[in-house]
Amino acid sequence: MSAFRATRTLLNKLPESSDLYHYAEGRTPFWRKVRSLLSINPEISSGLPLPLLNRYPQPASRPEKPATVPSKASGTYTHLTKDIAQNLYHNRDFRRKYPQTDVITQQYLTELLLAMPNEDGTKSLPVPGSEQTTSLTVPSDLASPTAFTQVLEQVQMAPENKYSASNLPPSFPSTKTHHVMKLQKDAIPHGKHDYFPVRMQQFIETKLDLDLDLTPLFNWNTKQVFLSLTASYSSPRRVRIAPWSNAQGQNDIVIWDKIVRNKKDGSIHLRNLRNKYGLRDYSKSFDNVTSIDYRVEWNVMPYVGIMQRGVTERSEPFMLVHEKSSEGQKPKLLSY
Repeated sequence: MSAFRATRTLLNKLPESSDLYHYAEGRTPFWRKVRSLLSINPEISSGLPLPLLNRYPQPASRPEKPATVPSKASGTYTHLTKDIAQNLYHNRDFRRKYPQTDVITQQYLTELLLAMPNEDGTKSLPVPGSEQTTSLTVPSDLASPTAFTQVLEQVQMAPENKYSASNLPPSFPSTKTHHVMKLQKDAIPHGKHDYFPVRMQQFIETKLDLDLDLTPLFNWNTKQVFLSLTASYSSPRRVRIAPWSNAQGQNDIVIWDKIVRNKKDGSIHLRNLRNKYGLRDYSKSFDNVTSIDYRVEWNVMPYVGIMQRGVTERSEPFMLVHEKSSEGQKPKLLSY
Protein backbone atom coordinates (compact mmCIF):
# COMPACT_ATOMS: atom_id res chain seq x y z
CA MET A 1 0.00 0.00 0.00
CA SER A 2 2.88 2.36 0.82
CA ALA A 3 4.43 1.75 -2.62
CA PHE A 4 1.13 2.65 -4.32
CA ARG A 5 0.92 5.92 -2.36
CA ALA A 6 4.47 6.87 -3.37
CA THR A 7 3.71 6.17 -7.05
CA ARG A 8 0.53 8.24 -6.88
CA THR A 9 2.45 11.13 -5.32
CA LEU A 10 5.01 11.07 -8.13
CA LEU A 11 2.28 11.04 -10.77
CA ASN A 12 0.48 13.99 -9.17
CA LYS A 13 3.68 16.03 -8.83
CA LEU A 14 3.71 18.99 -11.19
CA PRO A 15 7.06 19.88 -12.79
CA GLU A 16 8.35 23.39 -12.19
CA SER A 17 8.51 25.80 -15.04
CA SER A 18 11.87 26.36 -16.73
CA ASP A 19 11.31 30.09 -16.39
CA LEU A 20 10.78 30.02 -12.63
CA TYR A 21 14.35 31.01 -11.73
CA HIS A 22 15.57 32.15 -15.17
CA TYR A 23 14.79 35.03 -17.48
CA ALA A 24 11.92 34.35 -19.90
CA GLU A 25 12.51 35.64 -23.41
CA GLY A 26 9.81 37.86 -24.79
CA ARG A 27 8.59 41.14 -23.30
CA THR A 28 4.90 40.31 -23.42
CA PRO A 29 2.95 37.05 -23.13
CA PHE A 30 2.07 37.31 -26.84
CA TRP A 31 5.69 37.19 -28.00
CA ARG A 32 6.44 34.46 -25.51
CA LYS A 33 3.68 32.38 -27.09
CA VAL A 34 5.07 33.08 -30.54
CA ARG A 35 8.55 32.02 -29.41
CA SER A 36 7.21 28.77 -27.93
CA LEU A 37 5.46 27.95 -31.21
CA LEU A 38 8.49 28.66 -33.38
CA SER A 39 11.17 27.10 -31.17
CA ILE A 40 12.19 23.47 -31.43
CA ASN A 41 12.12 22.88 -27.65
CA PRO A 42 9.75 25.31 -25.92
CA GLU A 43 10.64 23.98 -22.47
CA ILE A 44 14.31 24.89 -22.74
CA SER A 45 15.44 27.67 -20.45
CA SER A 46 17.22 30.81 -21.52
CA GLY A 47 20.00 30.09 -19.04
CA LEU A 48 20.02 33.65 -17.72
CA PRO A 49 19.38 33.75 -13.95
CA LEU A 50 16.98 36.34 -12.62
CA PRO A 51 19.08 38.99 -10.89
CA LEU A 52 16.40 39.70 -8.30
CA LEU A 53 16.40 36.09 -7.11
CA ASN A 54 19.97 34.95 -7.60
CA ARG A 55 22.16 38.03 -7.12
CA TYR A 56 21.26 40.34 -4.30
CA PRO A 57 22.41 43.04 -4.09
CA GLN A 58 22.70 43.41 -7.82
CA PRO A 59 25.96 44.52 -9.41
CA ALA A 60 26.55 48.30 -9.35
CA SER A 61 23.53 48.81 -7.07
CA ARG A 62 25.49 49.84 -3.94
CA PRO A 63 25.78 53.59 -3.33
CA GLU A 64 29.14 53.29 -1.58
CA LYS A 65 32.31 53.90 -3.54
CA PRO A 66 34.85 51.07 -3.47
CA ALA A 67 37.95 51.69 -1.40
CA THR A 68 41.36 51.03 -2.87
CA VAL A 69 43.61 48.84 -0.75
CA PRO A 70 46.94 50.60 -0.05
CA SER A 71 49.72 48.82 -1.89
CA LYS A 72 52.64 49.50 -4.13
CA ALA A 73 50.60 48.31 -7.08
CA SER A 74 47.80 50.83 -6.44
CA GLY A 75 50.23 53.66 -5.73
CA THR A 76 48.46 54.84 -2.54
CA TYR A 77 51.63 55.11 -0.44
CA THR A 78 52.75 58.54 0.64
CA HIS A 79 55.99 58.41 -1.32
CA LEU A 80 54.16 57.35 -4.49
CA THR A 81 51.59 59.16 -6.48
CA LYS A 82 48.17 57.69 -7.12
CA ASP A 83 49.09 56.59 -10.59
CA ILE A 84 49.42 53.07 -11.93
CA ALA A 85 52.32 54.26 -14.03
CA GLN A 86 54.43 54.26 -10.86
CA ASN A 87 54.05 50.47 -10.67
CA LEU A 88 56.95 49.76 -12.99
CA TYR A 89 57.11 46.51 -14.86
CA HIS A 90 60.65 45.59 -13.87
CA ASN A 91 59.63 45.67 -10.18
CA ARG A 92 56.92 43.05 -10.65
CA ASP A 93 58.51 40.89 -13.35
CA PHE A 94 59.52 37.86 -11.30
CA ARG A 95 60.24 35.73 -14.36
CA ARG A 96 63.41 37.63 -15.22
CA LYS A 97 64.81 38.04 -11.71
CA TYR A 98 67.76 35.75 -12.19
CA PRO A 99 70.13 34.89 -9.31
CA GLN A 100 72.95 37.29 -8.81
CA THR A 101 76.51 36.18 -9.41
CA ASP A 102 78.30 35.10 -6.23
CA VAL A 103 81.93 36.19 -6.08
CA ILE A 104 84.37 34.32 -3.82
CA THR A 105 87.36 36.38 -2.76
CA GLN A 106 90.68 35.38 -1.27
CA GLN A 107 89.64 36.83 2.07
CA TYR A 108 86.60 34.54 2.12
CA LEU A 109 88.80 31.51 1.36
CA THR A 110 91.21 32.57 4.10
CA GLU A 111 88.37 32.73 6.64
CA LEU A 112 87.14 29.37 5.38
CA LEU A 113 90.53 27.77 6.09
CA LEU A 114 90.53 29.33 9.57
CA ALA A 115 87.24 27.60 10.39
CA MET A 116 86.00 26.30 13.73
CA PRO A 117 85.52 22.52 14.25
CA ASN A 118 81.99 21.31 14.99
CA GLU A 119 80.76 18.44 17.13
CA ASP A 120 80.31 16.08 14.18
CA GLY A 121 83.84 16.71 12.86
CA THR A 122 82.94 19.24 10.17
CA LYS A 123 83.99 22.87 10.14
CA SER A 124 82.07 26.09 9.76
CA LEU A 125 82.99 29.73 9.65
CA PRO A 126 82.95 31.45 13.04
CA VAL A 127 80.00 33.62 13.91
CA PRO A 128 80.85 37.33 13.62
CA GLY A 129 82.02 38.61 16.97
CA SER A 130 83.12 35.23 18.35
CA GLU A 131 86.66 34.06 19.00
CA GLN A 132 88.36 31.78 16.52
CA THR A 133 89.63 28.50 17.93
CA THR A 134 92.08 27.18 15.37
CA SER A 135 95.57 25.75 15.43
CA LEU A 136 96.65 27.83 12.44
CA THR A 137 98.37 31.16 12.79
CA VAL A 138 95.95 33.94 11.95
CA PRO A 139 97.47 36.71 9.80
CA SER A 140 97.26 40.23 11.10
CA ASP A 141 95.48 41.50 7.98
CA LEU A 142 93.09 39.02 6.35
CA ALA A 143 92.44 41.40 3.46
CA SER A 144 96.09 41.48 2.38
CA PRO A 145 97.03 39.52 -0.79
CA THR A 146 99.58 37.40 1.11
CA ALA A 147 97.17 36.29 3.89
CA PHE A 148 95.67 33.48 1.83
CA THR A 149 99.13 32.24 0.79
CA GLN A 150 100.36 32.14 4.39
CA VAL A 151 97.36 30.18 5.63
CA LEU A 152 97.46 27.80 2.65
CA GLU A 153 101.11 26.95 3.37
CA GLN A 154 100.23 26.04 6.97
CA VAL A 155 97.36 23.81 5.80
CA GLN A 156 99.57 21.95 3.33
CA MET A 157 102.31 21.39 5.91
CA ALA A 158 99.98 19.89 8.56
CA PRO A 159 98.56 16.49 7.47
CA GLU A 160 95.57 16.74 9.82
CA ASN A 161 94.36 19.83 7.98
CA LYS A 162 94.04 18.05 4.63
CA TYR A 163 90.47 17.27 3.62
CA SER A 164 89.46 13.64 3.36
CA ALA A 165 86.48 11.39 4.09
CA SER A 166 87.08 11.78 7.82
CA ASN A 167 88.09 15.46 7.66
CA LEU A 168 85.34 17.19 5.70
CA PRO A 169 85.62 20.75 4.40
CA PRO A 170 83.94 23.62 6.26
CA SER A 171 80.23 24.23 5.91
CA PHE A 172 78.42 27.52 5.57
CA PRO A 173 78.13 29.63 8.74
CA SER A 174 74.83 29.70 10.59
CA THR A 175 73.65 31.18 13.86
CA LYS A 176 71.09 28.37 14.30
CA THR A 177 71.73 25.22 16.29
CA HIS A 178 73.06 22.32 14.23
CA HIS A 179 71.36 19.01 14.99
CA VAL A 180 73.53 15.93 14.69
CA MET A 181 71.64 12.68 14.04
CA LYS A 182 73.01 9.83 16.14
CA LEU A 183 71.78 6.26 16.52
CA GLN A 184 71.08 5.35 20.12
CA LYS A 185 72.76 2.32 21.64
CA ASP A 186 69.52 0.53 22.61
CA ALA A 187 67.48 1.61 19.58
CA ILE A 188 64.41 -0.49 18.74
CA PRO A 189 64.62 -2.30 15.37
CA HIS A 190 62.42 -0.38 13.01
CA GLY A 191 61.53 -0.84 9.37
CA LYS A 192 62.46 1.77 6.80
CA HIS A 193 58.88 2.46 5.73
CA ASP A 194 57.19 1.87 9.10
CA TYR A 195 55.55 4.55 11.18
CA PHE A 196 56.88 5.49 14.59
CA PRO A 197 54.33 5.44 17.42
CA VAL A 198 53.07 8.80 18.62
CA ARG A 199 53.51 7.80 22.26
CA MET A 200 55.99 5.85 24.33
CA GLN A 201 55.30 2.13 24.01
CA GLN A 202 56.97 -1.14 24.86
CA PHE A 203 58.01 -3.25 21.90
CA ILE A 204 58.54 -7.02 21.70
CA GLU A 205 60.90 -8.41 19.09
CA THR A 206 60.76 -12.14 18.34
CA LYS A 207 63.07 -14.55 16.52
CA LEU A 208 61.60 -17.96 15.69
CA ASP A 209 62.43 -20.97 13.52
CA LEU A 210 59.55 -22.10 11.31
CA ASP A 211 59.40 -25.48 9.49
CA LEU A 212 56.20 -26.25 7.56
CA ASP A 213 55.14 -28.63 4.78
CA LEU A 214 52.11 -27.24 2.94
CA THR A 215 52.23 -29.56 -0.07
CA PRO A 216 49.17 -31.62 1.07
CA LEU A 217 47.08 -28.44 0.88
CA PHE A 218 47.71 -27.95 -2.85
CA ASN A 219 45.44 -29.69 -5.37
CA TRP A 220 43.70 -28.80 -8.63
CA ASN A 221 41.38 -26.33 -6.85
CA THR A 222 44.01 -24.52 -4.74
CA LYS A 223 44.81 -21.02 -5.94
CA GLN A 224 47.08 -19.95 -3.06
CA VAL A 225 47.65 -20.46 0.66
CA PHE A 226 47.84 -17.56 3.07
CA LEU A 227 49.99 -18.11 6.19
CA SER A 228 49.98 -15.96 9.29
CA LEU A 229 51.92 -16.10 12.55
CA THR A 230 49.80 -14.93 15.46
CA ALA A 231 51.02 -13.94 18.92
CA SER A 232 48.50 -14.57 21.70
CA TYR A 233 48.62 -13.37 25.30
CA SER A 234 46.29 -12.56 28.17
CA SER A 235 46.08 -9.06 29.56
CA PRO A 236 44.06 -7.89 32.59
CA ARG A 237 43.52 -4.54 30.89
CA ARG A 238 41.71 -6.17 28.02
CA VAL A 239 37.95 -5.56 27.96
CA ARG A 240 36.17 -8.69 29.14
CA ILE A 241 33.43 -10.30 27.15
CA ALA A 242 30.99 -10.26 30.08
CA PRO A 243 31.11 -7.97 33.12
CA TRP A 244 30.52 -10.91 35.48
CA SER A 245 33.36 -12.95 33.98
CA ASN A 246 36.65 -13.15 35.88
CA ALA A 247 38.65 -14.42 32.91
CA GLN A 248 41.22 -12.14 31.40
CA GLY A 249 40.83 -10.90 27.86
CA GLN A 250 42.77 -12.61 25.08
CA ASN A 251 44.83 -10.59 22.61
CA ASP A 252 45.68 -12.00 19.17
CA ILE A 253 48.15 -10.03 17.05
CA VAL A 254 49.39 -11.06 13.61
CA ILE A 255 53.13 -10.40 13.50
CA TRP A 256 54.06 -12.16 10.23
CA ASP A 257 52.31 -13.38 7.08
CA LYS A 258 53.18 -14.94 3.74
CA ILE A 259 51.36 -16.00 0.57
CA VAL A 260 52.36 -19.35 -0.96
CA ARG A 261 51.24 -19.59 -4.58
CA ASN A 262 52.87 -22.81 -5.84
CA LYS A 263 53.17 -26.34 -4.55
CA LYS A 264 56.93 -26.29 -5.04
CA ASP A 265 57.13 -23.45 -2.50
CA GLY A 266 55.04 -25.38 0.04
CA SER A 267 58.07 -26.63 1.96
CA ILE A 268 59.03 -23.73 4.24
CA HIS A 269 62.17 -23.66 6.37
CA LEU A 270 62.86 -20.29 7.97
CA ARG A 271 65.52 -19.47 10.55
CA ASN A 272 65.63 -16.50 12.92
CA LEU A 273 62.24 -15.30 11.70
CA ARG A 274 61.61 -11.79 12.99
CA ASN A 275 58.22 -10.19 13.41
CA LYS A 276 57.11 -8.44 10.24
CA TYR A 277 54.61 -6.24 12.05
CA GLY A 278 54.97 -4.43 15.35
CA LEU A 279 54.08 -6.32 18.51
CA ARG A 280 52.73 -3.62 20.81
CA ASP A 281 49.90 -3.50 23.31
CA TYR A 282 47.23 -0.82 23.15
CA SER A 283 47.85 -0.05 26.84
CA LYS A 284 51.46 0.97 25.95
CA SER A 285 52.99 -1.55 28.34
CA PHE A 286 53.47 -5.31 28.85
CA ASP A 287 53.95 -5.00 32.61
CA ASN A 288 50.87 -7.09 33.43
CA VAL A 289 51.57 -9.73 30.76
CA THR A 290 53.36 -12.81 32.09
CA SER A 291 53.50 -15.11 29.05
CA ILE A 292 52.92 -15.16 25.33
CA ASP A 293 52.53 -18.02 22.81
CA TYR A 294 52.59 -18.25 19.02
CA ARG A 295 50.54 -20.20 16.49
CA VAL A 296 50.53 -20.54 12.71
CA GLU A 297 47.22 -20.26 10.85
CA TRP A 298 46.57 -21.06 7.21
CA ASN A 299 43.81 -20.15 4.76
CA VAL A 300 43.36 -22.05 1.49
CA MET A 301 41.92 -19.84 -1.26
CA PRO A 302 40.28 -22.09 -3.90
CA TYR A 303 39.34 -21.32 -7.46
CA VAL A 304 35.82 -22.61 -6.83
CA GLY A 305 34.09 -22.95 -3.47
CA ILE A 306 34.53 -21.56 0.01
CA MET A 307 37.83 -20.77 1.70
CA GLN A 308 39.18 -23.29 4.21
CA ARG A 309 40.87 -22.24 7.41
CA GLY A 310 42.93 -24.12 9.97
CA VAL A 311 45.60 -23.93 12.65
CA THR A 312 48.76 -26.02 12.37
CA GLU A 313 50.65 -25.85 15.65
CA ARG A 314 51.16 -23.57 18.58
CA SER A 315 54.17 -22.99 20.76
CA GLU A 316 54.57 -23.37 24.48
CA PRO A 317 53.97 -20.07 26.29
CA PHE A 318 57.07 -17.89 26.63
CA MET A 319 57.65 -16.33 30.02
CA LEU A 320 58.15 -12.61 29.59
CA VAL A 321 61.12 -11.28 31.49
CA HIS A 322 61.03 -7.50 31.70
CA GLU A 323 64.57 -6.99 30.56
CA LYS A 324 66.18 -5.85 27.35
CA SER A 325 66.19 -9.38 25.91
CA SER A 326 64.89 -12.86 26.71
CA GLU A 327 67.55 -14.94 25.03
CA GLY A 328 67.89 -18.65 25.69
CA GLN A 329 64.17 -19.48 25.51
CA LYS A 330 63.40 -22.09 22.86
CA PRO A 331 59.84 -22.82 21.68
CA LYS A 332 58.29 -26.24 22.12
CA LEU A 333 55.52 -27.15 19.67
CA LEU A 334 52.36 -28.53 21.24
CA SER A 335 49.10 -29.75 19.76
CA TYR A 336 46.47 -27.08 19.49
